[in-house]
Amino acid sequence: MRRLILLLTLTLMSLWVMPLAAQDALNLPADLYVLTNAGVVQRYGLGAEGISQITPADEYVVDFGVAPDGDLIAYRTETSINVMSMSGASDPRVIERQADVPPYRGLGESIAWSPDQRAVAYSTTYGARVYHDLGDVAAYSDLREGLFVDLNWSPSSQYLAARTDTGVWWIYQRLESAMSLASVITQTDGIAWVSGSQIVFTPPDGGLILMDLELANEQIPILDAQWEYHLPYLNASDELVFFGRDKTDESVPPGYGHLQSIARGAAEVITRGRTAVQTAGLRWAPGALLLTAFDAGVLALYDPVSGQGFPLPISDVTAYGWGKFDANAFFALQPTPQPIVPTPVSPESTSEAADETIEIVSGLQMRYDGFFLASDEGNRAQLWRLPADGTNAVQITFADNDVVEYAVAPDLSSAAYVSGGQLWLQRLSGGRPLALAALVNAGFVSPTFSPDSSRIAYTDGGIQMIGVDGQNALLVRADSAEDSVFYGEPKFSPDGMRLLVSELRPGTNGIHGVVTLGDGEYQRLQTDFGAQAFWLSDGSIVSYGYTPQGEAPGEQTIVRFTPGSLDAPEVIYTLSGEAVIETVIEGALGEIRLITRETESATPQMVDVAYGSGDQATITLLPPVVAPRLSYDGGFLAGYLNLTEINGVRQGPLTIFNAGTGQQVLLGHPLTVWAFQWAR
Repeated sequence: MRRLILLLTLTLMSLWVMPLAAQDALNLPADLYVLTNAGVVQRYGLGAEGISQITPADEYVVDFGVAPDGDLIAYRTETSINVMSMSGASDPRVIERQADVPPYRGLGESIAWSPDQRAVAYSTTYGARVYHDLGDVAAYSDLREGLFVDLNWSPSSQYLAARTDTGVWWIYQRLESAMSLASVITQTDGIAWVSGSQIVFTPPDGGLILMDLELANEQIPILDAQWEYHLPYLNASDELVFFGRDKTDESVPPGYGHLQSIARGAAEVITRGRTAVQTAGLRWAPGALLLTAFDAGVLALYDPVSGQGFPLPISDVTAYGWGKFDANAFFALQPTPQPIVPTPVSPESTSEAADETIEIVSGLQMRYDGFFLASDEGNRAQLWRLPADGTNAVQITFADNDVVEYAVAPDLSSAAYVSGGQLWLQRLSGGRPLALAALVNAGFVSPTFSPDSSRIAYTDGGIQMIGVDGQNALLVRADSAEDSVFYGEPKFSPDGMRLLVSELRPGTNGIHGVVTLGDGEYQRLQTDFGAQAFWLSDGSIVSYGYTPQGEAPGEQTIVRFTPGSLDAPEVIYTLSGEAVIETVIEGALGEIRLITRETESATPQMVDVAYGSGDQATITLLPPVVAPRLSYDGGFLAGYLNLTEINGVRQGPLTIFNAGTGQQVLLGHPLTVWAFQWAR
């Protein structure tokens, strides 16, 4: 077994000291284009064509993409995206004057032409943008589902697949002058378009899956999960090539595989590779007879059959791409890889649909309503509601300024929100909002409703309280700027008679206390610095998490303060110092339910803990979800596929997982949301 590496023997490297154009043995599959650190695109032509500079010397190029015809090139400068004919057949033109910059270069296609050359997709700091050439006019579409590292059009130009920096592939349908979200593949080591609407991907658990976008995203297993596969690609002979590894073969480590192929419509898999190849960081070159690797400014080519590679005598590279591929000319010079051994298809293969994609929905039947913030048509942040009856998400507020915080009444009668420096109340049945209070201090307001939905506590120079009719305003506990003591994050007790608050004072990262509303008595809790705390239905308090000021402790605990004994917490659960507690809620009576990871990169799991006995049970492993939030019965999990900063706000696509059925869905509209909360 041989691992592909960039460092080769001096003997091999000495073969490449002369100019690239003089090497007849290289046989590149197409013209090779590279972008240097100097901001210049160069072309390494086939045969004796040699090296030529393509882009103007007075323009600094950030990235580029060559059109399928091999003549047009789109290149991005610091101010615009331009299209020019390399042969001079047409005049240069500007297609984008708000160029932005690509978040990544060299990991994939950051500028990609559609095969019909009527659209150009390019990555941006907020996602991607698509230019639509409509003849005399142009149109643009913005894609905001993540930071994209690779853009890949279908052969029909009808679909665009875009991979994020977290490995999620978003698939969009092109509708003349717009892009519509069509599907999402959450985990795969590569994709391959095999027709204008069919895409092949490789689930991490094994198998090779074909998804048909024209048939409601129907998924058909091509090969079963006994083997794991990597880097699928449709070669010029209409064969699907990929790297495969039998998961029972301990001699081949995970992440490695032998080159294999399967003909369209065939059942037999042919193994062509003699050496197990590590596929991380590799990309196919046109024709699929060579692989490329790019690292630290060095570009290398590899033989997928033998695993041998060689670096090109090109340094200082920031990105690269290929020109027009002529399959007949190229394969006339190349030997066809001979099969080594047929690999039989496991008889367990079925036509059952795989579960590595997530259904996109406009609504979902749940036990509880969901609420979140999302932008309206005017790009203002508003409060939205996702009804539990499965109907579409609806916008609740129509504020003139961004809604930055909110809370929902337990009886679902109203919502309190912060906008334009004021605290407002909006009845969920409709009507005009009511201005409750002008806010004096900047900072988090953290509004919260009393259990009977009649009062709202919030933070503004201390802990404040007001009725939902705007009456009976009361300062519950004032900040002490003189002593640098500040209060926030109020939470009503189940009987509505006390408030749990956070307290920030010198020498701490935040602790907690309880205020009795009748007489103002205040009792400080012995919670860890920076911990989270919440009420249980019996009037006790649970505290968890920490933000250490020094070294992290060897373990962390979840503790409970029983009613009437707020100075003596009892430990109900202990975790290692490396564990991550995502969220904790009250589960069944006498239990808490938490989502935790053993380490930052571990799979999240749902755990129930009985705080009376300490008994625990792992309920289920969970899909990878960012910032998960459990519904109040613990049956549903909401979170984000990923988070991207857009207009200063970290937001992402909302996904919801049903812990009872294992179903996971993605909300199609709004496309990105933030600050999700479950109703009670």
